[in-house]
Amino acid sequence: MTYDEFLDMIKDRTQERLGKLYKVRIEKQLNNNGVMKDTHCVSRVEEHTIPNREAGPII
Repeated sequence: MTYDEFLDMIKDRTQERLGKLYKVRIEKQLNNNGVMKDTHCVSRVEEHTIPNREAGPII
């Protein structure tokens, strides 16, 4: 299994468990030190969110 296949599996399984009320996606984000990270994003379908880039990484 490749890394991309793993990400797709995580996204698909999470979406199955949460149902249609939530939107699940994998996004690439640039870290402060120039490293790209894959993030697992889950949000309610009817809500609109804007990422807070100034908050820093969530660990």
